Amino acid sequence: MLRLETSGWKPLPGTSGPNHVFAIGDVHGRDDLLKAALEVIAGIEKAGATKKAIFLGDLIDRGPGGLKALSVARCAWDYAKVEDRVLLFGNHEIMLWEALNESQPPRKGQPTQKGDRARRFEIWRQCGGQAVIDEIEALGYPASTGPDLVSSLRKVSTGDPFRDFRSHHVEGDLFFVHAGIDPLVDREHFLKSPKARYAWVRLPFLIH
Repeated sequence: MLRLETSGWKPLPGTSGPNHVFAIGDVHGRDDLLKAALEVIAGIEKAGATKKAIFLGDLIDRGPGGLKALSVARCAWDYAKVEDRVLLFGNHEIMLWEALNESQPPRKGQPTQKGDRARRFEIWRQCGGQAVIDEIEALGYPASTGPDLVSSLRKVSTGDPFRDFRSHHVEGDLFFVHAGIDPLVDREHFLKSPKARYAWVRLPFLIH
């Protein structure tokens, strides 16, 4: 039996502007827990101009319901009674994106690499992607190879599963991102860097 525990509100280090924002990170295939959390949000009275859900990435992998979690997040209007929702890339979405595409987005300043989709597919699978493969195959579609995954995922996701994902989101003076930003790099320059950087940078951000 699922039991939800909530804590009291804590002050933010900044302001989210006029909107009432709920940030949710690292669901990792637990669509059941995501639904439960969104139901709690649905019961919270709006305290701003717009009630908004921001998903901070890693909706997929590890848990058994990654594709379901993607669908739930996309339909946050229905589950959480919000008026807007934002979907951000996590490193797991980017690993899957790389496994699906011939061109790999540059990571950490490296030039774009082409080909070797099989290697990227295996990296993603070993990092939790097997759960998504199992989920797709349970629906009757093949997904044990990169080409099969590409074809089947587009069928079960009705197109590009990451069609409305973005790297970051700014709300008031708050900056939402999956992993962090590099405090040693000019912010405007960093914001123009490839999306993979937003999902992997940790140490410079955490120790600054």
